[in-house]
Amino acid sequence: MKRKAFLLIAMAMLVACMLAFGISAKEYNPTTGAELNSAISEAVTLNEDSIINLSGSYTDYNTNIGYTINSASKITFELKGDAELACRFFVTGEGTAIFNLNGYTITNKKSKGGVEGSFACIDEDGTLEMYNGSVVINDVAFAFEDGALKLNGVNVTANEETIWCHQNGCDGSGRLYQIENCVFTDRIGVHFYCMLDDSYIKNVTIISGSITFDSWHNHGAKECSAVIENIKASNCDVRLWTSANTYTLRNCEFKKVTVGGDRGGAGAYYFYDVKYTERAYTDKSATLYDYKAPTCTDSGSLIVYSTKNQAGEEDISYKDNNPKLGHSFDKDNIIGVSYKSYLENGIYTSNCLRCTDGIASEEIGTAMPLFAFKGYSTPEDGSYGIVASFVVNYDALAKYEGLTGKTINYGIVAGAKQNLGDKNPLDENGNEAVLENGKVIKAGIDKKFTGYDFKLTGLNEAQLDTELVIATYVIVTEGEGESISTSVIYLQGKQATKNLSVITYNMVPKK
Repeated sequence: MKRKAFLLIAMAMLVACMLAFGISAKEYNPTTGAELNSAISEAVTLNEDSIINLSGSYTDYNTNIGYTINSASKITFELKGDAELACRFFVTGEGTAIFNLNGYTITNKKSKGGVEGSFACIDEDGTLEMYNGSVVINDVAFAFEDGALKLNGVNVTANEETIWCHQNGCDGSGRLYQIENCVFTDRIGVHFYCMLDDSYIKNVTIISGSITFDSWHNHGAKECSAVIENIKASNCDVRLWTSANTYTLRNCEFKKVTVGGDRGGAGAYYFYDVKYTERAYTDKSATLYDYKAPTCTDSGSLIVYSTKNQAGEEDISYKDNNPKLGHSFDKDNIIGVSYKSYLENGIYTSNCLRCTDGIASEEIGTAMPLFAFKGYSTPEDGSYGIVASFVVNYDALAKYEGLTGKTINYGIVAGAKQNLGDKNPLDENGNEAVLENGKVIKAGIDKKFTGYDFKLTGLNEAQLDTELVIATYVIVTEGEGESISTSVIYLQGKQATKNLSVITYNMVPKK
């Protein structure tokens, strides 16, 4: 058994070694721009992926063509620290360049202008990927002619465009944009031209400049299914200038929106919960479908704007079919509770799950009653008397006080109806009412008791039909200082603030 186990371990090690050889990549550590150019030139001739580590200054190499990457294998640039360049990367043909910035910044302070002054030019189906770090460029950041541009977690500062596209640069195959979690700050703007259906632009903040969507080719689909959502550009104008592709934007923010078509026909654009402060139109026909999803307080809406009807026309049927949602209750985050009657279930409230300032209530109350009236009875010894029994849910009471900030004091109160007349047993401050004849009996109950009985004994046969008022009183106090307020509530078979019911010995069911 031991020999077999040894052989299995040896075979596993052999497989691991085979895999290690299979994923090897040649690694370079250039310290100058010339060495970097030599490393790239060698890497593009290899039939294996390469890794080039960057840190420090590479400004000694400064040519218009830049560093050319045209290889069937991937070249990955790993930043080991901040790096400075003096010329661009030119990714062309089958070339794939991957930049793992690793939280560092790569800078190019030289000014060459246009494509030659870009950080990178992607052309003829080249691919550039960049992740997690910053780029600072004195000219255009990315000159995107053809192929694929993939950015994730990149902060770009450019003195010209963040992404520039030559209008005639696309050969008809389209451009693949896969951009998310980025921040762009530039002087001129960003171009999203000829986007392919698999493209996406998500969670991007654009600080300055303008944003242009345009296309010169159909690229296989009149309605482009690229995902465009969560672009935050409240200081930027966005321009929608094409009829070759129809775009859908969701949850974006812009300053000014300009819509138009082109010589290919009328443009059509679909906005879902897009915020903007101004609309404008070119002289080419275009339509903007502006959808707003229903909210807690407002129904959904669809307003159709067009070059011919710039004031817009509301689609009433959409509003009718998308009513307001109402606030959504969150049972795991209770912030309040209310009772119509302390003898019945209360309604919990919470902050709304959907909006930031709404208060939601549960549809069916689940807050337990604070009190329960168990009814009237007569003494077990057969004497003439009346017993009123109540139960207190102490946990529910403590929760009520904690959520509302109110203070509850309670007890038993009783009096003869003929002496009370139209008066309540207690005044508005919770003190015994002053009567011309007789008096009110008031007895507070300690909160440590979960149940209590009021027993009235000593009645004689002449008093068996005497009407009595017997109830639990609840004194509710809220506020403090000069703003303190008090209210008095009575509990019998139901809750009341006046017109309490009466009971007589003869009205009590006898066993």
